[in-house]
Amino acid sequence: PAGHQISWQYQQLSVNGSITSKNVVLQYYKYTASGAELLPLLSTQPNQQYLDALKLLLADVISFG
Repeated sequence: PAGHQISWQYQQLSVNGSITSKNVVLQYYKYTASGAELLPLLSTQPNQQYLDALKLLLADVISFG
């Protein structure tokens, strides 16, 4: 619903936002508990271009803080 706060992790970064439209459904994949424990062992850096493109794509339905 509009106004709902969302928060998710993209590698080591926290991404926060607020839903701005009605009837928004986000479909995503979530790591299992084992996957979440292994994630810090990855040495790759977040791809800022990917994150910026994702935020731009979702800008019509999510306001990022």
